[in-house]
Parts: sequence; C-alpha cells; structure tokens
Amino acid sequence: MSIHDEPCRIIASNLHRAGIEEADRIADILKTAGWPRATRSLIIREALYRLQEDLLGKAPEEVFQYFLLRRRNRAITRSSSHSGGTS
Repeated sequence: MSIHDEPCRIIASNLHRAGIEEADRIADILKTAGWPRATRSLIIREALYRLQEDLLGKAPEEVFQYFLLRRRNRAITRSSSHSGGTS
C-alpha cells in the first residue's frame, strides 16, 4: 500500500516560519491558477510524495547519504548567500 491509498490523519509537525511561508506562497499560486482547495497541507503532502519518489529503492545507507548531502548543500548555499556569494 502506498501513502496515496491510506486515509489521512492529522499530525503535528514543526516548521520554521520560512517553510510555512513558502508552503503558503505555493498554495496561493495554485489557488490563483484555479486550484481552489490548494492548502499548506497539500503542498507538504506533495513534497513528501516527491521525497518518496527520490528515495524509492534506495538502501538505508543511501537514504542516510541523501539527507547528509541535502543538508550540506543547503548549508553551503546559505553560507555563500550570507557572504555575498564570494569565496
């Protein structure tokens, strides 16, 4: 059974303000484009579906490496944007 087939449950999750604002921004874009029921929840579910696709068939060590690489790349991006993009 995939996560697409399961009934929804309400859960709590911690997000930084920037993540909430980004989910709201994307939901607003979808609403403006004609998807009236676009919500923050829809955006987060779709992000999870994308993660599921990215990790499909990967061994536990590959999943671990995926997260390490993503975190490292975000840290590098933040660091270069704070320094004005110069090295």
